[in-house]
Parts: sequence; structure tokens; C-alpha cells
Amino acid sequence: MTWPELIICCLIAYLIGAIPFSWLFVRVLDGIDLRTVGSGNLGSTNATRVLGTRWGLVIQALDIVKGWLPVAALLTVANAVAFIYDLGVGFVPIPNTLPISAENAALVAGMAAVLGHMFPVYMRFRGGKGVNTTLGVFFALAPKATLVALVAGLAVMAATRYVSLGSIIGSIVLLLAVCFFYHEQTALIIVTAAIALLIVFMHRSNIRRLLAGTERRFGSKIVVEESREGQTGSKDR
Repeated sequence: MTWPELIICCLIAYLIGAIPFSWLFVRVLDGIDLRTVGSGNLGSTNATRVLGTRWGLVIQALDIVKGWLPVAALLTVANAVAFIYDLGVGFVPIPNTLPISAENAALVAGMAAVLGHMFPVYMRFRGGKGVNTTLGVFFALAPKATLVALVAGLAVMAATRYVSLGSIIGSIVLLLAVCFFYHEQTALIIVTAAIALLIVFMHRSNIRRLLAGTERRFGSKIVVEESREGQTGSKDR
């Protein structure tokens, strides 16, 4: 893949990752701006506290898909093109060496999708914590490590009912699992470390509340009227 192609792929991945499904669902179904209630965070946890678990799961699934889709699509297209040219049916020969491999391009595009969720251009760069979109990206890049991280995060969340703690532990386990399963892929480890650090950084206010014992537990509902008056202020994923 050439540099111009990589830039285009990353831009597309960013714009897909930036789609604010939580804001859109809450706006359509409840008629309110998610940024004005609860934590004001544009993530599935805050949306779940407004709309309930059923719609929260739908939003969560869509956030995962928007991370998985651009990465999987890039890898699929790149592999298909390479296969066609390997059969000798291409009209223009592919150079033996390209500036960027499809695998490395997928890593960069995946990070672009996560950054899109965290800093969406559509919402003035105010988004979510990136956990679900990261899951989608790594389901395409490193499925074994992602499953381990998902199980670890869900186990912590089930034991403590803290979504933020499960997300933080899950991101750390993801890095460790990538190092274990894909230890020979240096670029993958570097990108995983960068995203894990970003996720922990995005949860910095949650960490403060966890230490203070004031973090909301999963299942607590937002009282919209009170949130509009600024009586709640927790930060969610």
C-alpha cells in the first residue's frame, strides 16, 4: 500500500469510527442530547443508563462493528488483490515491495477508528472512551488476544459491577495477551500499547472516583431531569 492510499484508508476509518451511535440513538429515541445527561460522555455505558440495557447492547454492538469493519475491509481487499495478481490475471503488475504492508496499514487504520470514536469530528471532538471500538479493531487484528481480554474485562465487571474497572483491566490484559500470542509482531504490540495507554488515560476521572469510592456501578439509571440540572457528574465509557 502506498502512502496516499494509507491516508485515504485512515480517513475513512476515522470517519466510520467517529459515527456517534450513542448520541444518535438517545436523540432519536428519547429526544435529548446525550452530552447533557449523566456523564455527558458519548459512550454505550452512558447511553445504557438513559435507554436501558436492550438499546445499550445495540449501541455497544454498533460501536464494535465500526472498529472491526474498516480493518477487516482493508485486509480483505488487500488479500483479494494480492491473490488476483498471484494468479497472473492482473493487468498491471504489483511491485515486489510496497512502502507499507497491508498488515501495518490495518494497524494504523484501526488506531484511526479508535481515535475517531474518542475524538469524533461530528461532535466537536468530544466522544467516548474507545473500549468497544477497540474490541472491534482487535477482533480483526488479534482475535485470540481479544477474547482473553474480553473474558478478563467481563469477569472484573461481573465481580465488581464497575464498567470502568473492567475496561481498564481489559485493556491491560489485551496488551499482555498480544505480547503472549503475537510476540513476533512488534508493530502490533506497539499499537496495542498505545491504544491501551489511551484507554487508561480516557478513564482517568473514573480512576479517581474508584479510589474515592464514588464511581457508579453498572445498572444504575440516570434521572434525566436531575442530570440536566447538573446534579450528576460521573464519567463513563
